[in-house]
Amino acid sequence: MNMNMKGVSLMIWMGFLDSMPLAPVEEDMLRFANDNLFSLVEMQIDLYESLKDEYNPEYLFPTRKFAKEPEKCIDTLYELRDTIQSDVIYNSLPPLQKYVLYNLMEIRIDEYKHYGDDFRFKLPDRLKERIREEYVDICGFDQEPDEAYKTAIEILESPDEYIPNCFEDTDFLEEDLRKYVWLAINNKDLFLRTMSYEELDGLIEVMPGDIARQYTEFRKKQAVIGQALKKEDSSRPTVFLSYNHKSDIVDELESRLSEIADVRRDKNSLGYWDNLTAFMNSIRKADFAVLVISDWYLKSVPCMYEVMQLMKDEGWNQRVMYIVEDNARGIYKVQEQLDYIKYWKEKEEKLAEELKALDPAETMYQAEELRKIRLIKLHIGELIEKVCTVNNPDAKDAIAAVVNRVLPSSTGNTTDPKTNNDDNEENKKQASRHEYNRIFAIRKLTEDEFRKEEERQLENYIFDPEDPLCGSWEDIVSQRCHMEIYRHDGKYFIRIQWASSAWEYHEWSMSGEWNEKMQAICCTDECSRMITGLERGNTGKLEITTLYNNGISKLFFHKRECHWLDASDTTGYRCRFVKMNNK
Repeated sequence: MNMNMKGVSLMIWMGFLDSMPLAPVEEDMLRFANDNLFSLVEMQIDLYESLKDEYNPEYLFPTRKFAKEPEKCIDTLYELRDTIQSDVIYNSLPPLQKYVLYNLMEIRIDEYKHYGDDFRFKLPDRLKERIREEYVDICGFDQEPDEAYKTAIEILESPDEYIPNCFEDTDFLEEDLRKYVWLAINNKDLFLRTMSYEELDGLIEVMPGDIARQYTEFRKKQAVIGQALKKEDSSRPTVFLSYNHKSDIVDELESRLSEIADVRRDKNSLGYWDNLTAFMNSIRKADFAVLVISDWYLKSVPCMYEVMQLMKDEGWNQRVMYIVEDNARGIYKVQEQLDYIKYWKEKEEKLAEELKALDPAETMYQAEELRKIRLIKLHIGELIEKVCTVNNPDAKDAIAAVVNRVLPSSTGNTTDPKTNNDDNEENKKQASRHEYNRIFAIRKLTEDEFRKEEERQLENYIFDPEDPLCGSWEDIVSQRCHMEIYRHDGKYFIRIQWASSAWEYHEWSMSGEWNEKMQAICCTDECSRMITGLERGNTGKLEITTLYNNGISKLFFHKRECHWLDASDTTGYRCRFVKMNNK
């Protein structure tokens, strides 16, 4: 099968690969995984074309959608095939394509469970040997492959590993849709912590008929609120400024834009101790993004990471404006473009080499930097191509051009912003109220009070000896992350602790139910807290900082391992839990 892949495609395998520094063979591994997905779609199309009159593929699609638009559903199969083999799309497939791909995977998983090895994805011996050689080089074993190598092969060849590694979430499935629609109608604040109304609107086509009608009726009744939410509680557009701090044009740009828009800039929007990564990720929520391109910008990990988040969205380039500063004008020449690509390649190789010499358990957070650099390396060429194929104004004219582009989208009296001070203040207050993940609840408790609170949390839950999931689990990657799973009346309670030091640790707690289809515990009430205080035995206060509530997590169980996928801060992608011997 000849596929012209441009990188990661629709997989989130990067999270898995980050725990294994196999840079030279990563793209081959990803390409192999994507070839398998392509083959699932291609086989379905072949089946449809050879048995057209006798074959009805309605089981791949939402019942309501196929009944109303069967032709569009069939077209979706072809569109999905073209998407997989055409471009880098991360996890931004349209909901209907996600739905189809998920069902095709489910079919292959069922076949695999019933018929075994005949339905495994067969990794070529050539690639197996390359992966093994890389492990020998990194890990130093020279006899039998170790567990990490075997796990890598197992994940790549096992169809049932593909769903948790392909899908960041399953909000397009009926189970999640019912939950989100209920929240949207009954608990707006809680709903907006996990999704926007616009995102849920985009999922209507895959909703079962009853909840589609219920949600559509709700949206009609809430039309006024819906219109307000389109600007996220502000009648003025939001503009995100992405720049390097050495640039000297940004102050004037912000000053001019502030008269007609709400400007998001790290200097003013990011408070002390706020999460920098969360702020960078928020670039995707802005109405416009202005990228101030300089030589320093194109060589900065934080700046490039911001842009990588933006590029995850379909049609991202339509709401971006570029200001190319004089010291970066060379990017219009191919040779200088190649220099930037080489810069990131060399930066990745240097950091990867340095990390090899250290214990992975000691460099978990530094490995996150390597993940960002690899992402930048894969897509820096695409970014430069986008910058160079639009008509960018000269730097001296750029500020006026940006203001003119943003101005038509603003409303109200923009000729004299001083008359709108009261409205502007209220807009700012409302915007701050909706920065949910920045609202930290801080409490101080003695250690004794804290332990009693933990006991209350676990009331009625036990380590059920008859349940293979219950008990203590350890993360074999970091060797500093511990998980406990309890059960009561068919429901599970999970507590995960990551020790940063003797006097500080991070804790996640959540509850959920077993999903047989996904082979996972699904949780929608994940709470993340930082516990800081004196070591045990002292009498000082513990400081408990609640970072967020109502996060979404899934714990996938395969053979003897547990993989934790958490949607809120993605810590779980770095963990591989193995159950300990529990008496």
